[in-house]
Amino acid sequence: MTAAKFFASEYTAAHLRQLYESHVSLTGAIGVDRLSRAIFEQRLGDEITLISSKAVAGKYKFSQYKEKLISKGADKYPRVISIPTFRDRLTLRALCNVLKHTFADQLDVKLPQHTVSQLRAGLSEARYPYFIKLDVINFYPSIEHTVLMRVLQRKIRKPERLCPTTWCMKTSPEPAFRKAA
Repeated sequence: MTAAKFFASEYTAAHLRQLYESHVSLTGAIGVDRLSRAIFEQRLGDEITLISSKAVAGKYKFSQYKEKLISKGADKYPRVISIPTFRDRLTLRALCNVLKHTFADQLDVKLPQHTVSQLRAGLSEARYPYFIKLDVINFYPSIEHTVLMRVLQRKIRKPERLCPTTWCMKTSPEPAFRKAA
C-alpha cells in the first residue's frame, strides 16, 4: 500500500476512534488547551471529524505543546517534557503509524524496556563485561529538518500528506516559565 493510501486509511473516523481507544485514552496529561480526558471524550466525535478532514486536506495545524519541567537535581538543567493536547496526541499517533508503515523496510524499532531487559539479562549471564549509560542532550533540536524533509519527500510525494509532519516539526512548547523583561 502506498504512503498516501495508508495515510488516508489511518485518518478515517473509524480508525481514529480505534487509535483513541487503544493509545490516547490511556494517557491523562492535560495539554495547553486545558481539556481533561473526560471533557475531550464528550467532544470525541467532533474532534475526530475535525482531525480527519483537516489531516486529509493537508490543513491540520498542531497546538503549542504545554511545557513541563522536571528537576534533575542541583546544578543541572531540568528535563523539559512537551505535552500535546489530546487532539494532537491522536493526530500524532496516526502520523507515527503512517511513518512506521512508510519506512518499515528501514526501521528496527524496539521498545526501550525490551532493550533494557536484554541488557540486564546479558549482564547477569556475563555476556557483556561493560556497558555505557548515555543521556543524549538536545537530540531533537540537533536534527537537520531540511535533511529530514528530503528523506520524507522521497517516500511521501503528496504535499498534503507531508503537511502534518511539517507542522509537527515546527510546533514549539509554551514556556513553563518566562524570563523577566
